Amino acid sequence: MNWTLVQSTKDGKRYHSSSSEQNSPQTLVNKNKKFFFSANCYEVLSSNDHEPILPTTDSTNNNNKKPEASLNVEPKTALPPPIFLRLLHVTFTDLCTKLIEIIGVDNFHCKALADRLKIITTNPNSYKTLVRFLREEKAEFHTYQLKEDKPTRVVIRNLHTTTPLELIKSELEQRLFEVRQVSAVLHKVNKNPLPLFFVDLEPTSQSNDIFQLTSLLHTKIKVEEPYKPKIISQCTNCQVYGHTKSYCDYPARCVRCGGHHSSSDCPNSRDAPPKCALCSGDHPSNYKGCTIYKDLQRRKNPKTSNHLSNKFSYKNTNVQDTHTVKASTTHPSESTPTYAQATSNSHSNHTEPSPAPDINKIMSTFIDEFKQLINPLIALLTKKGFKALAPPGPTYWPTSLRKKPDILDIFVSNTPSNIYYTTSNLLEPSSDHSAVLLTVSAAPPIRSCPPKLFHSTSDKQKFHDLVNRNINLKISLKTTQETG
Repeated sequence: MNWTLVQSTKDGKRYHSSSSEQNSPQTLVNKNKKFFFSANCYEVLSSNDHEPILPTTDSTNNNNKKPEASLNVEPKTALPPPIFLRLLHVTFTDLCTKLIEIIGVDNFHCKALADRLKIITTNPNSYKTLVRFLREEKAEFHTYQLKEDKPTRVVIRNLHTTTPLELIKSELEQRLFEVRQVSAVLHKVNKNPLPLFFVDLEPTSQSNDIFQLTSLLHTKIKVEEPYKPKIISQCTNCQVYGHTKSYCDYPARCVRCGGHHSSSDCPNSRDAPPKCALCSGDHPSNYKGCTIYKDLQRRKNPKTSNHLSNKFSYKNTNVQDTHTVKASTTHPSESTPTYAQATSNSHSNHTEPSPAPDINKIMSTFIDEFKQLINPLIALLTKKGFKALAPPGPTYWPTSLRKKPDILDIFVSNTPSNIYYTTSNLLEPSSDHSAVLLTVSAAPPIRSCPPKLFHSTSDKQKFHDLVNRNINLKISLKTTQETG
């Protein structure tokens, strides 16, 4: 018997001998190898289950490649916008019968609202046919723009204001963009052109490639999406909020007097008192302080109504959170909701909502604290002989057209009253406040005192006697000599 000496390593393992390595077969076993291949993993297997399907040589070599499934998935199309119709001289049954004749049975469905009927079509062709029919019948309705007709609007920054619009359009068309319209952006107040341009593109698959542009007409540019307006859109035809004039077929209402005519044909003068077409108030229909607009804005942004109360309660909440709370290992906190309460969206009986703060009380407290701060300052200035010198112009937003300028900065000085000085506004620093400049002459002219009848050293009794002795007060003043 031949024995072979095998050296052991430090970890207790031993190496195989060369003879065992030569005689041992080297077979590679792929544990992840599959016996069944299908384009669909949920496909039913063949009925011949008793005969296993063995992989071929090609499948063994390419076992890492997954079969590709050819699935024909149709892109999901968006529904057309709804149509809001007023039923005036027709019943719902007659309307449905007519719509079935025009666009078909399965191409629309309706929903009754408070004062309108909401009609939703299933495809753009039915939508266009229905809108055309309603306009021919002179029905009162409003709708919105089709998504496929809505252009892709972008903003191009940093182009010079004198750049021609046709040049921008032709340059973009050379880069294979389908441009519908190019328009310049003007300042809201002074109507001066800005280095911004609106570009409306056709809604194609290549439209979003415009955001990759970094230069145009030898200028470094930046392409962005336009800002979404925070205000609610208002129709300039019927003055109702929520849609625009282009897709409105309601009767016209005047924005100034609220009459049943267009704003351009208003017979009243501009000095006549306005009347709102929505709330009948003494203001134009586009006034943002209208109760109708405030109610819609409150519904759109419900959190803004509680912004003031949350602002005042934020400080108290932070103070309470900073205190150390001892954790209890046996009993959970009463304010912590249980799983049943959290899932049922209910609150514990022990927790009560905190009452809203009293705004009047908060304002009165603020005024009292402000008086406590300002009264000692006024008393100190008066006692020391200081003067508060106000500038001739406003110091808070002095040149802004959108703010309310006011004087918030003054100059406190104890300059003698006989020294000549002037105060002026220093408008050079670019800030919301402007400094007050006090100019004192290098050689201040002494102001001459006005003439006085008496001085501190005058003898008033002697002056009285001289007047009685030398002045004759018994003159009739009837002749020329007496009056001369």
